[in-house]
Amino acid sequence: MCSCNIEDYWHLFYACPFANACMLEANILNVVDQYTAISDNFTDLIFHVLEHANEVQRKKVVVILSTIWKCRNHKVWRNEVKSAKATVFAVLDNFYDWLRAIQLKCSCYAISIGSCAYWHRPPEGFFKCNVDAAIDSNANMARIGLVIRNDVGMYVLSQLIPRTGCWFVREAECYGVLKAIKWLRSDAKVVVDALYSFEDDASEFGLLLHQCKELL
Repeated sequence: MCSCNIEDYWHLFYACPFANACMLEANILNVVDQYTAISDNFTDLIFHVLEHANEVQRKKVVVILSTIWKCRNHKVWRNEVKSAKATVFAVLDNFYDWLRAIQLKCSCYAISIGSCAYWHRPPEGFFKCNVDAAIDSNANMARIGLVIRNDVGMYVLSQLIPRTGCWFVREAECYGVLKAIKWLRSDAKVVVDALYSFEDDASEFGLLLHQCKELL
């Protein structure tokens, strides 16, 4: 983002004048500066910040670092350059809108910490697929995420599905459920076909299939 030929993480996200200006505009430069002297590298610096800063400061740091990376890519690939002030103003405007929306949602629905934000495991031996959708009306696009976990919460599979067009959240999530069902059926097709086969199979796969057939 500047004329310096060095581009390591420390320079790009902190030492670069553009990065410093972004943090200053976001009022987090003083937060980050506290830990530079005791940090051996940029990763160490960020871990110090995330460990000691308050919740809003941590979120702002993550948002600003992501913005700096996006601005860097726009300069490299599109030759687009914006001032730090204009960039941070737009980003923080959306950031504070998001914070207000989260607070409003929690107050309107009276959601307690104990009743929300927790993943509930499926019965033993089952998998659970969570589906969520995000709508970007300005870009005329929906992004649908699928995540499959087993009965102890371990990650199994995931998929991100971008779709263009005018979508509502309800329709996008319903589409995600449909894709999840088709996805699971497709991935299990080999097993399903083998279950209906009468051929003998002495392999470990065949022995497992035999146990499956006994339970059907």
